[in-house]
Amino acid sequence: VGTLLVGGTVILLRSEQGNRNMDYLSQIIEIHQATYVCIVPTLQVLLFDIVEAQKAYSRLNTLRLIWSVGEPISSRFIARILPMLPIGCQYMNFGGATEGTVAQVYHIVTKDDALSESGTVPLGQPMPYFRCHILDEFLQIIPIGYIGEFFISGPIMNGYLNRPDLNSKALVQLPDEPDKSYRTGDLARLIPSTGKIQLLGRNDFQVKVNGQRVELEEIQAVIYQSNSSISNCAVVKVVERGRDHLIAYIQLNKTSTSVPFDEKLIHTNCQDHLPQYMVPSLFILVDQLPFNSNGKLDKAALPKPNLSSLLLPINNDESCNDQDNEISMTNEQQLVHDLWCDILQLDVDSKIPINRSFFSLGGNSLAIMRLFAQYQIKFSLDTKSSSSFSIASLFRQPSIAEHTQILQQWLNHTSSQTHQPTQLWSTLNICQAEASYAQQRIFVDQTIRFSSEIAVYNIPLIYRVKSTCNSEQITIDRLRRGIDALIAKHAILRTSMCWDTNTGILVQHIQQLNSRAQYDFLISHVENDEQMTAICNKELTFSKLFDLTRGIIFRCHIIIMDNYSCPSRKNEQAFLQFGDILIFNVHHIAFDGASRRIFFRDLQHTLENDAALLINDSTLQYIDYSVIERQSDMTPSCNFWRSYLEGFNFEHRPILPYDRYRLLTDKYSGLAHLIEISLESDLIHSFLDYASALDVTPFQLGLATFYAFLFKFSNNQNDLCISCIHANRYRRELYDLIGMFVATLPHRIR
Repeated sequence: VGTLLVGGTVILLRSEQGNRNMDYLSQIIEIHQATYVCIVPTLQVLLFDIVEAQKAYSRLNTLRLIWSVGEPISSRFIARILPMLPIGCQYMNFGGATEGTVAQVYHIVTKDDALSESGTVPLGQPMPYFRCHILDEFLQIIPIGYIGEFFISGPIMNGYLNRPDLNSKALVQLPDEPDKSYRTGDLARLIPSTGKIQLLGRNDFQVKVNGQRVELEEIQAVIYQSNSSISNCAVVKVVERGRDHLIAYIQLNKTSTSVPFDEKLIHTNCQDHLPQYMVPSLFILVDQLPFNSNGKLDKAALPKPNLSSLLLPINNDESCNDQDNEISMTNEQQLVHDLWCDILQLDVDSKIPINRSFFSLGGNSLAIMRLFAQYQIKFSLDTKSSSSFSIASLFRQPSIAEHTQILQQWLNHTSSQTHQPTQLWSTLNICQAEASYAQQRIFVDQTIRFSSEIAVYNIPLIYRVKSTCNSEQITIDRLRRGIDALIAKHAILRTSMCWDTNTGILVQHIQQLNSRAQYDFLISHVENDEQMTAICNKELTFSKLFDLTRGIIFRCHIIIMDNYSCPSRKNEQAFLQFGDILIFNVHHIAFDGASRRIFFRDLQHTLENDAALLINDSTLQYIDYSVIERQSDMTPSCNFWRSYLEGFNFEHRPILPYDRYRLLTDKYSGLAHLIEISLESDLIHSFLDYASALDVTPFQLGLATFYAFLFKFSNNQNDLCISCIHANRYRRELYDLIGMFVATLPHRIR
């Protein structure tokens, strides 16, 4: 409702799969050009898993804000997903409680959070009109850095309807607060360095299980109802191999013989009265629950659950008997079995019975969503063409035998269709071929169109080293080994260009991995910022840095400030330190804007692991794309653009007002200028509201506005054409390649 009130558009998901299917959700984001999504971190993991597995990063290109709620966020997760987010997308962590209108605390996530010493992202700071307190058991403020209970004051609820017992526990009158404050039950502390709130867990019977808030007493009440012989019961959360499990410990009344203990009956009763995520994975019978001297449950003294016992059939389960274990699996069932083991983190030799329920093995709704995503990847499923394969069907038929049957039916259905699935591109294992159209365009521009003294196509990526933590430092030699691994994986970074004088064709040739002479690696020591700036300007403007004919199209330049250095830093075994400048410079013929994400992702991976990047015979290279592009039938595209531009006068130059006349004989520099225009907040909101009312994107409205501007200043010329840059990575196989793919598209208005 809030989105609608501010003029936004709400995207409704279909009821059958909805937000459980992350592949479907990512497609919806792309199709409807969603700009904002609110999702718990557990589901974010699945979303980015499917996006990364399918190389479908472009599906998230329209996102401008990701709102994370409900669970702690690990720094490792932030480090992983930040390179996948589109430029300009903001990631915010919100926290609080429903009793305080959903969110009361917020934190804008930055790259620094990926390096957090605590391993988690802060909860942040209070939102306007809210006040947060971290107090001890006597409701006194505790020192910064110490752990206490988290309270919220401000516009919170008046209380629970007809529950005075809960109100007396949850609503507390604090000193200096005009109204009562809400006791969240969370443990928290203030981070000394930033003053922001860090969440550390729960202080009551509520726990988070895979992102869902669970009241343990509610589960215990259902268990008590299942059997009158139960005298005591405790439900605890156990984390095993990164997965959450609820374990129920049951103590029977030894004097009662009325109802025998039946684990299957208790399990079924829990399934009938509780959501699936609240059903315990195991029910353990104990003689006596352990309690400490204060009369509280001693969780440390509880018998450790044997989660491998989940593989054993529930007693009296007629659907899983010895005969099931003796049935040999088909190849398809074995593949499904192995995927189950991977999702449930079980040994592949576990021999799961083919009729055993996925949920009886400790699986939950989150796990089956991950399984659904793995089925899509392993079996190359396109679920848009059929509704027979869905998460709902996996829920209804949760055994290996049934899953295999569902998959087989779906595959048979798709194979009977007249259309054929798109064939994936594969590597050609070649080292020489004709250059791509984009490479040819750049080579001709640099050689003929522009002056040889102008560096039109240098792409310097300049960064200053900020980390000073010894555990995160790397040596210069380690950085060089990381670059070696990048050069080895991405052959385009060691590819030469030359004209074949016999055929008049521009040929690209991959240089062999034989030495570090395939790229320039320089270390410069400077004494002041002026010297450093001079080096940076040279990397940007000097036209002789690269030699395309020899394949020298990449260079790394390290600038060390002498006032930060010491004698031990005069060699490659020295550590990079705070203040050092790293310049990665690449020629545009081998690199574009989208390549930057891939470059730093792979560099980060090899630096963290100090190991080579995975390369095999099937790894697609840019040269493969060049050949496939040349072999493609361009007739439909040519016909489209001929029709689109038919009648346009390319010889006519728009008459626009100018400050200085430029002769046609002047040499073109090819340099672009980026102009940023700042607008008032009210105007921006009006612009976005108008785009929403017209059901168009901000880009489309902005383009139309620019056309109107040109129409006014060109003396009402009614046939105008401008160019825009397009990433041109139109296949999944291209999402992970470094190279020059960018195309310039004409936009015509009449």
